[in-house]
Amino acid sequence: MRYDQRFHLRRSIRLKGYDYSSPGAYFVTLVTMDRLNLFGEVVGDMMKLSLCGEIAQKVWGQLPHRFLNITLDFSVIMPNHFHGIIVINEAIGRGGSSASHQAADKFDLVDQSVTDNLLKTRPYNGQVSRPYKGKRYALSELIRSLKSDSARRINNIRGTTGCAVWQRNYYERIVRNQRELDALRAYIIDNPRHWMEDKEYKV
Repeated sequence: MRYDQRFHLRRSIRLKGYDYSSPGAYFVTLVTMDRLNLFGEVVGDMMKLSLCGEIAQKVWGQLPHRFLNITLDFSVIMPNHFHGIIVINEAIGRGGSSASHQAADKFDLVDQSVTDNLLKTRPYNGQVSRPYKGKRYALSELIRSLKSDSARRINNIRGTTGCAVWQRNYYERIVRNQRELDALRAYIIDNPRHWMEDKEYKV
């Protein structure tokens, strides 16, 4: 699949009033402060992670251990930004699927049958999405944890305590259907190959 300019533009489509703790898949992008190439370099078509990049990757991978309502899907760490797909799973005893369906239907955003199927399937990394008992965390809480924990660890090894590692904002997109999920996964896979075309490209 070709490099999709829709995702390359990375425009946030954050919707006022939408419940971002609703079950479903979310595509997120985080960019380093001043677009600093902190996480490594692209060599050929492959991303070679620096120690800071390895830390960011590790913190991302540990998110499901802290937030039991999520499953991680495809992701990629680039020299100065990160893309990933987070699946927020259904919580038992918190309104059930009908409540989450109503949240999505209100905005006419998601093909719910596809979202339900996604929540039941096994993502590429072998994790299984399943209902659970407990708090349902919102996307913003997940991103805040990812940014703060990775920044703290990175600053520790750099001796730059308190310095900003990430830009304050982040970009997110609600994954609406299987076709969009497939396109986003392909976009993530192709990112290193198209690094020099990327708007975040910086020598």
